[in-house]
Amino acid sequence: MEIKLNIRFEELAKLANQLSLPEKQHLIAILQKTTQKSKTQKGERELGKYKGKIKMEDDFNAPLDEFKDYM
Repeated sequence: MEIKLNIRFEELAKLANQLSLPEKQHLIAILQKTTQKSKTQKGERELGKYKGKIKMEDDFNAPLDEFKDYM
């Protein structure tokens, strides 16, 4: 869900100061999650995203048994 508001930073800061500590923490978590999503949506790469998920075998470049007849 995306909400677009026309609000000045000073007004936003004033409203944020009125929140309780748990509400401020929740707001920060939402903002961090939103900015992280917008970065990845713009095509920016996330470093280390696939670390440990992809494995390259030692014999990757070795000839395949299926093609022995053609070599």
